[in-house]
Amino acid sequence: MLEIRKKGCEVCKCEFGCVGFEIKFSLQLKTRFLHTQTHTSTPKPNFIRVPKMASHSEATKLRFGKVYSWLVTNLPKIQIVPTMLNKHEIFNASPHFVSRKSSLGSRTSKKIVPLLLALVSLSTCQRPLSKSPTTMTNFDWQGHRGARGLLPENSIPAFLKALEFPLIKTLELDLAVSADQQLVVSHEPWMSALICQNPDGSAVQKEQEEKLLLYQMTYAQIAQYDCGSRGNSRFPEQKPLKTSKPLLKDVVAAVNAYCRSSRRLQPFYNIELKSEKGWEGKKAPAPAEFAQLVLAEIKKLGIEKRTCLQSFDPRCLQEIRKQAPSQTIALLVENLNGFDANLAELGFKPNIYSPYFKLLNAEVVKKAQEMGIKVVPWTVNETADMQKMLDLGVDGVITDYPDRVPGGGK
Repeated sequence: MLEIRKKGCEVCKCEFGCVGFEIKFSLQLKTRFLHTQTHTSTPKPNFIRVPKMASHSEATKLRFGKVYSWLVTNLPKIQIVPTMLNKHEIFNASPHFVSRKSSLGSRTSKKIVPLLLALVSLSTCQRPLSKSPTTMTNFDWQGHRGARGLLPENSIPAFLKALEFPLIKTLELDLAVSADQQLVVSHEPWMSALICQNPDGSAVQKEQEEKLLLYQMTYAQIAQYDCGSRGNSRFPEQKPLKTSKPLLKDVVAAVNAYCRSSRRLQPFYNIELKSEKGWEGKKAPAPAEFAQLVLAEIKKLGIEKRTCLQSFDPRCLQEIRKQAPSQTIALLVENLNGFDANLAELGFKPNIYSPYFKLLNAEVVKKAQEMGIKVVPWTVNETADMQKMLDLGVDGVITDYPDRVPGGGK
């Protein structure tokens, strides 16, 4: 535990004269929590989640001389809730951070306290978080197609946008395959008339979709189509942006670079293999080939241990289980067959059961979890519905709107 407390009036000669701060960092499942204190009308302390900005190994290497630089880098990204001041003025640090007790040097304090003052002044209007799964480090908030409600779906900007929200733990995305065997991030294995436009700038028409199949196009051809400038009529808050369908490897590279620069922990990935019976050879590879391509790529990219592979097509999941028995698997469900029938068709127990959220009830959640299966419903876009899912006790939620997460946001 690291605690820093200093009276603002003694350090920065501020007009308040009685302002103090307490910062507590604790390591719990690679996540830290922040607790700041000052004189305010808020009667009780509130603990809130900090973005996953440093790995456990990085955090444990922090020493007293590096605390200030770490704070300067990361405090602007932390939501701060003001609480009543505890008058104690101490500096304690466990061996996780420093090897000795010491008082803060005045030079360091003069830099830290004004920074905290500015942050607290910006945060006093924010509502304190209630105790709920949103603050649990093991709850899996997923950005659906990145952040489809805010930016064009399955685009690199949408994935990076999702990462701006500290509670987002997983990036959800879809994969199709090009004629030259490239893994393309796309929900449909064709150019959608809803969002895409031709290289000449004209909108793709519905009758063109069957002629613009990604499995029949090279990636060089696919990249010429803009699938963001038109926006999406179903998502009025989405900001139009010129963007093409990216390759999986380019998404991962962009995410890696973003996490390094922002000191955010790497996210997990929830990747759907777009496959249906009758698509083989025309819109997608056969399930065995599709599974092999994806498994090889995530291993090459070094993300296999942070990746869940999902599909509505049980054949793809069966092939994944056969080729990589330890790979995390999620069964996507949108039918009315029921939990038992869906698992019987799959033929094995998946790691995750992922139904449309309106098909979910407390009985299914309880039964799945008793079997050791996590429950992560899709796609939950209203805050009230998210809260209903939390009340059911689900393990995660997939949403187009990371900014609507209860108590979440930036």
